[in-house]
Amino acid sequence: MITSTGTVLDLQALPEGCLANIISLTTPRDACRLSSVSKFFRSAAESDVVWDKFLPPDFSLDKRSGKKCYMIPARALKILGSGTPQLWRWISLPDSRFEEVAELVFGLWLQISGKIITYILSPSSLYKAYLVFKLTEQAYGFKSHPVQAKVAKYFEFTPTTVGVEAKEQPMFLDPEKKRSYWHRIFYMQESQPDEIDEARYPTERVDGWLEIELGEFSYERDKELLKMSCVEDSFHNFKSGLIVGGIEIRPHFGERPNPRQKRQFSWGRLWNRAQSYSSLVLFGVTLLMVVLQQHLLVVFLFALSMYSSYYEKLASN
Repeated sequence: MITSTGTVLDLQALPEGCLANIISLTTPRDACRLSSVSKFFRSAAESDVVWDKFLPPDFSLDKRSGKKCYMIPARALKILGSGTPQLWRWISLPDSRFEEVAELVFGLWLQISGKIITYILSPSSLYKAYLVFKLTEQAYGFKSHPVQAKVAKYFEFTPTTVGVEAKEQPMFLDPEKKRSYWHRIFYMQESQPDEIDEARYPTERVDGWLEIELGEFSYERDKELLKMSCVEDSFHNFKSGLIVGGIEIRPHFGERPNPRQKRQFSWGRLWNRAQSYSSLVLFGVTLLMVVLQQHLLVVFLFALSMYSSYYEKLASN
């Protein structure tokens, strides 16, 4: 860079922190363009110092596209029982984006939902919503049953659903993908697919938290109400140890696989299903034999008692 006095100013000779402060005074699009100048510029342009100054805490920008991301903090979510200290408590964590997060102390039902008006997002974009959470070391109740995740768009003041994004999808909060043998038998249809679907399990974020996808939606320019929910309301599954950080909405790039696409034939899947069914049949046959043996024992004892009575009558005569 040549100044007005004719001297050459090498911007790459500046400290990275100084260059980051200069870039933070520009725009997100300019920061993205400057990151392509050199590795030094990219390191400065991608620093948190730059991007934290562009938007408030609940907003962020996708560094690749410059499109808006938004995160609903736990305090702004509707969490069933969050006002009852025996069920939920509000705590602070040093690695949390917000001052407070919600921790499940003990509960039977899990109902978490949030909503926003879509005009705060970038138009002509495809978005996905994620539940951001953690599990404590003592957490339990999240392996046996999946939560039902859903994202739906509505006209702002009417209950009419916009589009087809309102379909629920089962998602697991526990990152452990292995299930017990009997769990695979009794919950195969509902909770455990024949082949593990990685997309139904949480992934670890850069900040150390976990996230699961709640659903995706497209936003053009209409003013619509977006509702996101995560529900697990079985009557026999107690839970504890879930820490909710919030729900994040961020741009998504690429095509999502069609969930209705027919799966290819698999001999392994057929063998696993046959093993499960044969185990159930074997259990039923064993139970039937036990019942029949009990009945045969009763018949034998009755016949023995009748023979003894008849023998006593003969002996008395």
